[in-house]
Amino acid sequence: MNSKPVLVLSLALNVILAAWIVRSPGPRPVPSIGAPEVVVLPEPSRAAGQRSATAAGSLDPEVNARPETFGWRQVESGDYRQYLANLRAVGCPEKTIRDIVVADVNDLFVSRAAAITQTNLYRYWRNDPLRRTEEQERQLRELWAQKRDVLRTLGFDAPDLTGLMADTMHDAMLERDRRIEFLPEPKRQEVKDTIFRAAQQSLIEGNSVAQNDAIELEVLSKIQSLLTPEEFHEYELRSSTDAQRLSGTLDSLELTEQEFRAIFDSWRSLKALGVGTPERWEVQQSSETALKRMLGPERFLRYLDGVRQWGYPE
Repeated sequence: MNSKPVLVLSLALNVILAAWIVRSPGPRPVPSIGAPEVVVLPEPSRAAGQRSATAAGSLDPEVNARPETFGWRQVESGDYRQYLANLRAVGCPEKTIRDIVVADVNDLFVSRAAAITQTNLYRYWRNDPLRRTEEQERQLRELWAQKRDVLRTLGFDAPDLTGLMADTMHDAMLERDRRIEFLPEPKRQEVKDTIFRAAQQSLIEGNSVAQNDAIELEVLSKIQSLLTPEEFHEYELRSSTDAQRLSGTLDSLELTEQEFRAIFDSWRSLKALGVGTPERWEVQQSSETALKRMLGPERFLRYLDGVRQWGYPE
């Protein structure tokens, strides 16, 4: 059974990748949000300030001509209600106000959600690498309920696609960050930029499956050129199609990290050899002997049942 590479799926979810690239790298100040009638705004982000100042300044040519007479500090506030009043006082359109405030609230609660799970061990070798406890699930449900209360109090209770994406895709974005956190920051950003540019290209050009496959190979080649051999191996253990398929298929075995890495390396060794060749047969037998010794007879049989659902690598 064939499955399309993980990157192709990422190309189709360009919105998620965009959020992954542009969202603030660190947590924002967290206000104390109690009853809906007490709604406090944290220090506005630079991006939110630029959006508001631009939107408000563009309404009056005289204001644009005298930028020193208008500043973000005239609009921002530590209270959402005052924030809204200030935006309206400078003539900011209601639609723009909604966009600014809803985006800011979403950013705030995504940061608070990240704080709940930030200490979770990232187990890239498992099908659910950021597995949460029941207590964390409860805290997150309460958090999203608080967010809905805040928006409802501010008069923004209509269904909002941005908020839905922020809530449902939070784990996906967090996992993408964790996949490459082993890299030093300059390389981490270069990898993000490379994937994002490919996503943009695919979306704009409306590529076919074959074209997306070609883009994937180009992206992998570019990423490989950015990393050392050791770093690229770690990247593939976390992000490659083979790694995703193995972690999903073998999740019931509850593999250790060492076991997963051994299986992955064995899988890759077989893929590098021609199908049906004596050399491949010899490597396969040696690999299976080593894996059986490592997993034990019962788990090894379960391993074979799993991987043979879609055959040895071709």
